[in-house]
Amino acid sequence: MKKLLLCFICFLFILFLTGCESSSKMNNDYFEKKQDFSMLANCKQNEMEYTLSIKKVGNQTRFAYVSPENIKDLCFVFDSEKQKVSYMGLDINEENGQLLKAVLPEILSKAIEDSLAKPGENIEGVTEYGNYTAIIDRESGLLKTLALPNYNFKCSFVSE
Repeated sequence: MKKLLLCFICFLFILFLTGCESSSKMNNDYFEKKQDFSMLANCKQNEMEYTLSIKKVGNQTRFAYVSPENIKDLCFVFDSEKQKVSYMGLDINEENGQLLKAVLPEILSKAIEDSLAKPGENIEGVTEYGNYTAIIDRESGLLKTLALPNYNFKCSFVSE
């Protein structure tokens, strides 16, 4: 009887451990899936305010200006292999990544990518362009705010 009870307790212990492992894996999978998103970013830099539509799918992040009207539809696309800027039918593709260095959407893209890869809700990080702070809603897996102090840039996000 003692052996049967001992086997039953060992079985429950093993079941508990495997349950914990699958729960942890589910949470990691959830956050990895939430790395793709579509949001509107309300941004302020110095005295200028504008809105960007940001869509991230896989390794590609697309930034399209929604306002102000004079740069509406100016679009930047960044992925691991190439970059693209388009405006009013004119497309410029760049494969070695030198043309669009240090434009705000690229700086923003690097900070977003870096912040989503880190655990926690209040993130402080550094990219090749300087420091950033971000607040991430880990329930939804989406950004709430992002600030780039070196560029006097602040941004708040809402789902699109």
